[in-house]
Amino acid sequence: MIKCQKCGNVFPDNSRFCGVCGAQLYGPTPALYVQKVDEKEPFLAIIFSFILAGLGQIYCGKIARGLVIMVISFVPMLYVMTFALSGIMMDHEDFMSAMWSFAIVMLLYLVFWVWQIYDAYQLSVKWNDEAERTHTKPW
Repeated sequence: MIKCQKCGNVFPDNSRFCGVCGAQLYGPTPALYVQKVDEKEPFLAIIFSFILAGLGQIYCGKIARGLVIMVISFVPMLYVMTFALSGIMMDHEDFMSAMWSFAIVMLLYLVFWVWQIYDAYQLSVKWNDEAERTHTKPW
């Protein structure tokens, strides 16, 4: 890829003139070559986040964000284990109230899980848009 010195647009290596401003790409001022930045596949970001919450964000380069999502996703798991262990020794009334709180926590976790999958998808799309526009890694 070759970058026009005058307007900054990028064209294939075999271009002789800028398609936007008409400047000569080969001439008195040498043209700049641009290295292509690897794209992030949105489907992979979705699959990684589906497998493990936060993994899609890490794949997209947002490591801290992915780690925070991983930590947050382990909180409901701890709640489930506590519920399972304490449910053995509960009477019926306590068990039913604990069951409602368990259902609410699981519903909130489901919403969080779907959101983090969508967030990973959006990050991959944003990465690709920025990489195409600037020809550098976005973050």
